[in-house]
Amino acid sequence: MIPRLQQRLSSDSWPWIDGLVVAPYGTRIGIRVNTHVLLEGVHRCLLPGWQLQQEPEVDFLWSLFQDEERSEVFYGDEKIGYNNPLTEFARNLHLYVGDTAQQRTFVHAGVVSFAGKALLLPGSSHAGKSTLTKALLDRGANYFSDDLAVIDEDGRVHAYPKPMSLRKKGGGTDEIAALQLGWRPHLEPLPVGLVARLRYGSEAAPWQTMTPAEATFALIENCLSARREPARDLRCLARACTGVKAVQGTRGEAGQAAAELLRLLA
Repeated sequence: MIPRLQQRLSSDSWPWIDGLVVAPYGTRIGIRVNTHVLLEGVHRCLLPGWQLQQEPEVDFLWSLFQDEERSEVFYGDEKIGYNNPLTEFARNLHLYVGDTAQQRTFVHAGVVSFAGKALLLPGSSHAGKSTLTKALLDRGANYFSDDLAVIDEDGRVHAYPKPMSLRKKGGGTDEIAALQLGWRPHLEPLPVGLVARLRYGSEAAPWQTMTPAEATFALIENCLSARREPARDLRCLARACTGVKAVQGTRGEAGQAAAELLRLLA
């Protein structure tokens, strides 16, 4: 089924063979491809629980093209990537979902649960969130998300079962599916118990306590939609941080930091 799209490419003569529509968090996204291999790859990029939509009209359109001569990814009429279209699509898709989600606020953060509370690790890419998240899982925490915290208007954190990407020492990354990390469908949203804004350093330093207001700022500065929905996001994140513990500072080895974080959360 190739969607009838409100937003069309200027290059509609390209041989699109199939497409699909999903509507995660209220935004209808159309995706079309020119090969069955790309279509299979797109399905692998979708997260558990995302339902395919029958309504062909969409709000936004992605187009993935690959042949022997070139590979290209378009968002609307704008070319956003090339080389490996599926890698570019997967990376941009989740950022786009987080920026346009309705009634949800997305924050760049690793998330685990422990003792009935959520632990948030806000930080930008390459800040070591995945390594610390994995160390927390190895010590008994439960997987909620590797890279994106999804927070509702009551300040509760929802699971976002994106695969975890861990950098390999020799270069490249390993991807671990959420099910392999212990994620299970129908996880209940949880209140925040601890916010930890930690950066990696060769030598750890004593962590400083943050106030709820400082914790809120740590989340808002990593929020995907803060420029588009500042009032909603600030209200949501302030609720999430009301009465929570919060620390910031420099961590050393991930295992030791994980043990201390779980002690604080428990």
